[in-house]
Amino acid sequence: MASFKDQSFDDRSKVMGDLAENRCAAWLTSEGRGYVEYGLNRPPLRMSMLPALVRHTPDFLTSRDFIECKGFGRDQILKVKLEDWDCWQFWNRIHPLSLFFFDSSEDRHLCVPFKTFRDWLSDSRIGLGTFPEGKPYFAIPASVVFDHVES
Repeated sequence: MASFKDQSFDDRSKVMGDLAENRCAAWLTSEGRGYVEYGLNRPPLRMSMLPALVRHTPDFLTSRDFIECKGFGRDQILKVKLEDWDCWQFWNRIHPLSLFFFDSSEDRHLCVPFKTFRDWLSDSRIGLGTFPEGKPYFAIPASVVFDHVES
C-alpha cells in the first residue's frame, strides 16, 4: 500500500484527521474537559462548494476554546495549509483557538494556544510546500513543535 502522502486525495480524505481527533477526544476526556464535536467530519456535501471558513471549522468546542486537530505523518512534517492559517485567525477572534498536535509515529501529543503556534512560524526551520492538488502549506518539522516542551 502507498504511504499516506502518496495516496490520492480521495483515499487520504477517507481517514485524514481521524487519529489526531480520536487522540484529542481521549485527552479531553482524561483531562475531565467537556467537549462537543464541532467541525465537519466528511459530511455528504461537496466541500469545495462551501466557503473556506465553513470548511475549516474547528474540530471541537469546549467552554474555554475551540480545538483544531492536526497529525504528523511518518515524515515528521506537519503540513498546515495557508488557507487553514487564514481561517484559524478568524476562529481565534470568535473564541480562543487551541491546536492539538498528534504524532502517531512517536506516540506523543501536545495542545497549545493559537498564539503559541503563531509565534513558532518565525522559526527558520519552517518551510513552504505545495500539496499535489496545488494548495500551499507551511512545512513544520516535529522538532519545532515538540522541542518547545521537551527541553
